[in-house]
This record gives sequence, C-alpha cells and structure tokens, in this order.
Amino acid sequence: MDIRGTPHLVHLTAALPEARVLRVPDARGHRIVSLSGDVWITEQDRHEDIVLHAGQSVTLQAPGMALVMAFGSADIEVVPPPAPEDWTAVWTDAVENFEAYDQNARRLRAEAFRDAFVAVGRTIRRVGQRIAAALGATAAPQKPCHGCA
Repeated sequence: MDIRGTPHLVHLTAALPEARVLRVPDARGHRIVSLSGDVWITEQDRHEDIVLHAGQSVTLQAPGMALVMAFGSADIEVVPPPAPEDWTAVWTDAVENFEAYDQNARRLRAEAFRDAFVAVGRTIRRVGQRIAAALGATAAPQKPCHGCA
C-alpha cells in the first residue's frame, strides 16, 4: 500500500522511544486510522483503552489529551475534526433580508393552509357522495339558498 500521499500521516517507530508515542492535545473529534501496524490509544479521563490493528479506525470522544503508542512500528493517519462552521454570514443574511424571508414564509404558510383546506373539502365531498350513494339518494345536489351565502 502506497501511503506517501496520505494527508496527516504519522510514522511511529520502536527504533526511537520518542518517535513511538504521539500526543494528541484536545483530542475530541480526531480520527485515528491505523494504516499499518498495531497501536494502543488511551484518552484522558477514560477508563477504556483502544487497540487498533491495520485497517481499523476510531474517532476520539474524550476531551483533553490522547496518547497513541505503536506496538513496534506503525503508520497512522490523524485526521483532525472538521472546523466549526462560521455562522456570521448566515446571521448577517438573515438580518439583512428579514422582511423578504418573513413575507415568503407568510406566503408559503397561506399556500399550505389553502392546499390543506382544499384537500379536506375534497375528502368531505367524497365522503358525502359515498354516504348519499349508500343511502340510495339519487336526487341532484341542491343549490344553496340565496340568504345563506
């Protein structure tokens, strides 16, 4: 497997003791991928440790420091968590265009109510026709009275 193009690649080796352990500060959200070799991971304030074999990965959950140590030599990839989104542009747009968004929301709400009432009206009409058919009514529908409208 060619791992030269792998971003965030770290080579851990038993040949140098200081190159055998990787410290990951603020580890929450980092993904550790074992590309080759076996690694042991311990996270600050967690009682359970993790052992990864080649091809396995884990996303770290605990805040604080994590230690990744190789059993022999290992190649790992340490993928940082995604950057938090910047909501400034979204909020600025919402404030600047509030009136237009509010008008669109009102229009969409009115359309939704209209569609719902039309659907309910159709259903009531169908139910009425079925009831009339079940009762054997053959009379034509009556026109509403002029005073009722």
